[in-house]
Amino acid sequence: MALCKWAPYEVPQSLWAVIELYAPTIELSEIKHIIGEDLIEQSNELFEEIYLLLDIWQSEVQRPAPIKKLENLPESPLLREQFICRIQQFIGNLDATKNHLLQNFLCERKENLRVCYTKGETQHI
Repeated sequence: MALCKWAPYEVPQSLWAVIELYAPTIELSEIKHIIGEDLIEQSNELFEEIYLLLDIWQSEVQRPAPIKKLENLPESPLLREQFICRIQQFIGNLDATKNHLLQNFLCERKENLRVCYTKGETQHI
């Protein structure tokens, strides 16, 4: 059944709810046993799902229509220039970091070679 945008779905009354309403309290456990607790539990879960779906549907109906974004908004030259400057600064920082890390690596490598070379000379003496 398709839901109309303007007419909400009317939830039928749960048969178990009707039984609980009209049956004597003393006989409820026996009736529950005859019907089956699993079947009653499944029925209650289905009604919970119905109410959850109705809440979702109601929130969708009440949500205002989205404002359509214009496809071609004019670009601000100032923002574009700032964006370009920030990208250039970021690239400059990356280059500086790369150069610093490379310099450190080369210094460590040079020191390691010097230590190895020094140890090699002392072993030959």
